[in-house]
Amino acid sequence: MRPLSLVQALLLAVCVSMLIGGPPPAAAAGPSFPEKGKPITFIVPYAAGGANDVGARMLAPLLEKELGSPVQVVNRPGAGGQVGTTALAMAKPDGYTVGYVIFAPAITTALDPDRKAVFSRNSFQPLGSHFMFPVVMSVPATSPYKSVRELVEAAKAKPYTIKAATTGILGTPHLASLQLQKAADIKFATVQYDGGAPAMTALMGNHVDVAFNPLSEVLSQAKAGGIKVLGLFGKSESPLLPGTKTLEAQGYKVYMTGASGVCAPAGVSKEVIQAYSEAIKKALGDKEHQKKLIEMGYILNYLGPEEYTAFWAQYESDVRPLMEMGKAEIAK
Repeated sequence: MRPLSLVQALLLAVCVSMLIGGPPPAAAAGPSFPEKGKPITFIVPYAAGGANDVGARMLAPLLEKELGSPVQVVNRPGAGGQVGTTALAMAKPDGYTVGYVIFAPAITTALDPDRKAVFSRNSFQPLGSHFMFPVVMSVPATSPYKSVRELVEAAKAKPYTIKAATTGILGTPHLASLQLQKAADIKFATVQYDGGAPAMTALMGNHVDVAFNPLSEVLSQAKAGGIKVLGLFGKSESPLLPGTKTLEAQGYKVYMTGASGVCAPAGVSKEVIQAYSEAIKKALGDKEHQKKLIEMGYILNYLGPEEYTAFWAQYESDVRPLMEMGKAEIAK
């Protein structure tokens, strides 16, 4: 038998070693999402400078820190949030496009057949809620109405004479107005404005008797004395408006809060869901972030993917009967 060469002997030794000890261990696989440095697009379905845009731009750097990838906020306004929400629903479900879904506009748009929305609740994967914002009702500083009950009694005595400003058909403030009208059995003469700023301008100019807005939109004028906030549609009073009672405390069990949360298109992987939910939760634990949101009149409200999904379903159920009332109001 011819002796083995040095190379053949080495090869034989390696083969024997593999047969005895098995193959060498594979390197531990790290998380594949996100790829380091690959940018993430964060869609905001409203114009730059608004409350949701500010919230997203505060959140983005915290997500960058946790995920290790740049997060670019992109505004896609139009049609009361429908344009941007549609863009999010139609995006590739790879985790590199996420965005805000705003309650109630996204829900009422999806449920309203006249809007012909191409998305529904099932078009999205909730990743984590960010904040909520209570609706408030305000009157001019010179208004004769000093409480919700006084305004309600005036509306009951003369239906359709109290002019009420809201910030868009079937948006959260409009739903708050509808909810109060239903609970108190009254009818306002509703005036729709294209956003909170024109609604507040109309209120301070005494063109309307009452306005319904997110808390953040009225803070500066309330503190300056230009308007008086009669009540909050929240479960509790706000430290930013000391002494202002909730609607419930004034005899009307009505609640209406808007909510902004981060969603991805339906179909993203479990790995993507976990990465975002953990990152959002850690971001909301940042003390400076909490401070800024509270100063703006927001309520921090982290819900994980499953809780957020359940919250969405309940919100949708609560909104349906108010939409029917809103449709009847618009028809008149």
